[in-house]
Amino acid sequence: MHEEFTSEELAELEALGVGAPPLQEKKDIFSFLNKVVGTVDTIKVSNLDPSTELTPVRVLRDASVLSDMLGHDLISKYFKNKAEVILGSALSKEGFLIDKAITNKRESLIGTKHRRENKGWFTKKETEA
Repeated sequence: MHEEFTSEELAELEALGVGAPPLQEKKDIFSFLNKVVGTVDTIKVSNLDPSTELTPVRVLRDASVLSDMLGHDLISKYFKNKAEVILGSALSKEGFLIDKAITNKRESLIGTKHRRENKGWFTKKETEA
């Protein structure tokens, strides 16, 4: 016999903590990099060259903030998008994102020194001299 619960009964059970636990979000470098690739505003994660790219991005972002304060939303959006062109291309410069993902994986593999010992039937037997 199969019982159907109403939405109120389900809400009560959920409030009591009955049911499956909520799914936890994965927190590893690959899920982080996936979020970085999908984000619209990459100001916090970009790979800017301090000597050539940092100053123009700061000027464009400041112009965006000023335009926004003066009520010129279209001009503000233009300056923000112009800065994003520099920021977005800096992420792919010299393979920055891919290099971070690969380096992290390599370091995690180096950190584990666990090797499985071969104990199969077809291993070489030590001969006594």
